Amino acid sequence: WSPADSSVDEGQQLRQHRFTAWGQVVELPPPLSRALLARIGGSCYMLEGMLGQGTYACVWAACQVQSTENVPAAIKEMRCGVGAGILPGATLERAQFEVSVMTALAAEPGEQVMRAPRMLSHQWWAEGPHEPGAYLFRVAMTRCEGMPMEHWLHRRCEHEASQCQVPEESDASSTRQLCASLLG
Repeated sequence: WSPADSSVDEGQQLRQHRFTAWGQVVELPPPLSRALLARIGGSCYMLEGMLGQGTYACVWAACQVQSTENVPAAIKEMRCGVGAGILPGATLERAQFEVSVMTALAAEPGEQVMRAPRMLSHQWWAEGPHEPGAYLFRVAMTRCEGMPMEHWLHRRCEHEASQCQVPEESDASSTRQLCASLLG
């Protein structure tokens, strides 16, 4: 099952994924840790150390092994769907959207206006019959130096204080408000 496959509706994709995962003995990969060799979507990555951890995911520095490209990589891991310890916002749709955005940005012709990571590979694992709606998702991407969008927006506000309205709270709605005030 590929989240980017738009030829089949999402419900059908999930049913196919569950059948494939449970029709065979599919083990979850080991937890990410330093010096682990992680296989994601047919490619192997040597983990170097954790870069950061957010509300929904952890990101690790890595390098791709057995590749002609010697590109620093980042591995992002999140649990998503429905299950114990999975936050309501950690949805399959959120993870699929991230993959589609990285794919679309990489496909843009001409000069890139913003630096965005290029997706190298990704993979889903069903967590099994004990949590039928829970998935482990890992995406390998090129490593770009940067900062979370919200921090970047606040920093930009410091330079454009007359146009910017910094919200009191930090949530999705306030981030949209901040974006609108910068673009407006």
